[in-house]
Amino acid sequence: MLFCRSLKMLGFQISTEEEEMALQSVTLVEFSNPLILRSALAATLVKSHGQMPLFEAAFRQFLLSLRGVKDTRLAQNTLTANVARFRQEKHRHPQLFFSSPRGDVSEHAPGEPLSRQVGASVFAATQRSAYVSLTAWEQKEMTRFQQQLAFPLRFSRRIKVARRGKRVLLGESIRRSRTISELTDLFYASRIRSKKPLILLLDLSGSMAPFTRTLLRFAQTLVSRSKQVEVFAFSVELTRLTRVLSAQARDRALCDAYRVAKDAEGGTRLTESLTRFMRREGKPLLQHAAQVWLVTDGLFTGSEDAFSKAVRALALRAHPLVWIYPGVIPENDVDAPRGVAHLRRSATVAYSAQTFYELTDAYLAGLR
Repeated sequence: MLFCRSLKMLGFQISTEEEEMALQSVTLVEFSNPLILRSALAATLVKSHGQMPLFEAAFRQFLLSLRGVKDTRLAQNTLTANVARFRQEKHRHPQLFFSSPRGDVSEHAPGEPLSRQVGASVFAATQRSAYVSLTAWEQKEMTRFQQQLAFPLRFSRRIKVARRGKRVLLGESIRRSRTISELTDLFYASRIRSKKPLILLLDLSGSMAPFTRTLLRFAQTLVSRSKQVEVFAFSVELTRLTRVLSAQARDRALCDAYRVAKDAEGGTRLTESLTRFMRREGKPLLQHAAQVWLVTDGLFTGSEDAFSKAVRALALRAHPLVWIYPGVIPENDVDAPRGVAHLRRSATVAYSAQTFYELTDAYLAGLR
């Protein structure tokens, strides 16, 4: 099986029985639904949580090969080349350090267990992947989401004259009845409903590299349809991407986003980025009961108390704070990144989303 062969290149130990089980599971589901297909393959081939990013990278390229390439030999070569390149870049630029559960990166105390965290460095990327134009399937996904797109509404401070309401506008009622001798009609004040502001905080660090393209496509679809959407990306620095993503030409918008976010797919300064957002960019934006989406895997460096304080401050100002985790949210905080426990406690709603379809489903679920 072509997909199993690509997983073996990434270091997966797959037996013949597991390949047969994967093939049987594929025959029971439909190829038209990528979410069910991915879940069926992951249930039979993935053995640990650490294998999920590699599985997602191989599955995404496998799905593109099924949809865009008709020649079987060409599809196999494309999949093999992309998986090999992904593995090479993963080992060429390792972002790995050891830290104690207290968040101290120095010498740990005797007998204290060490927790390994991948992707949590503070250095910018020295090499990053180039932008590739959107495929026909990606364009179709974004168009479908635009057709279903709606925005939550809120009551603004402005009012309009209406026939019904709670507060009578006596002056307006008299002004509109001055042509007749007596006051016959009453007019009321009705608050205007406007779109609720939405703020997207996207983690584009090295550990989130497999999901960077999906997150930018999702953000561009929202920004192109509403002026009430703000997008900020953070890796080593906090970058505002609202202006570049607002272009109607999708390929141009995404290409400019890759160019502006120069530190993407590098290290991560999650605590510093959230603190800066709350002190500077977020002050005027959070005054209008904005909904905040924080998309991150919870990997951070530095003090754990500082990170917890930054997340709690954001949760207090957001209405509400929605946390998106790129994968299955770990149930056990011991084996999860340090930030998962704090995000789980502070976030109002938490969703697990890896693909564009899952992101759109989480967004539409919040509107219900």
